[in-house]
Amino acid sequence: MRILLVEDDHSIRRAVADHFSILTWEVTEAMDGQLGYDLAMNELFDVIILDVMLPQISGFDICKSIRMEGKNCPIIMLTAKSSEEDVLRGFNYGATDYVRKPFSLAELTARVRIHGKEKLDTKLTSGDFALDVNLRMLTMKGTDVSLTEKEALVLAYLMENQGKVMTREAILNRVWGNQYLQGIRSVDRCIKTLRRKIESAPASPVYIKTVRQVGYLWA
Repeated sequence: MRILLVEDDHSIRRAVADHFSILTWEVTEAMDGQLGYDLAMNELFDVIILDVMLPQISGFDICKSIRMEGKNCPIIMLTAKSSEEDVLRGFNYGATDYVRKPFSLAELTARVRIHGKEKLDTKLTSGDFALDVNLRMLTMKGTDVSLTEKEALVLAYLMENQGKVMTREAILNRVWGNQYLQGIRSVDRCIKTLRRKIESAPASPVYIKTVRQVGYLWA
């Protein structure tokens, strides 16, 4: 992913940029509002992270200008201005999300994953199974099985991490993203319908295993 990070605090900017570079995300840094505005207007990014209290142009004004230009890139406000009034102002100007300082890198990373364009592979194979996420089609031992969008995404995530236990929270975060209020039960319901489609005995699954009190794995 390409990320624009507009933050005048050097220590925060370096910590975030260094952390994202470990994830192999490309980070463009701006230390003031004017540079951040120019970059946002003239280059393409998957996510923009904006401080609010910036030299020259505030993050609120940058966000407002980006939306007035018709750009729909996800914008995450990252700021110590955390009153309800400030949060609502950010959303009214077109912010996608709002992270309050102090913050954890883990939380910010999760929110960037949710709103950005880091995608799973669109075609995956495992044994006798071949999944095309875009077509929402699973070929199972020569038989095509039609899937819903969520079923395809959940199955892709499990197949990509074959043999690893994926928690319900991780699946929910990756597939449902900012629709998090759907709740953990959404994952369980999706797994249940998947099993009905691919397991010969859904009550005794062979492919999608349950790990009690943790989550699921593609076996």
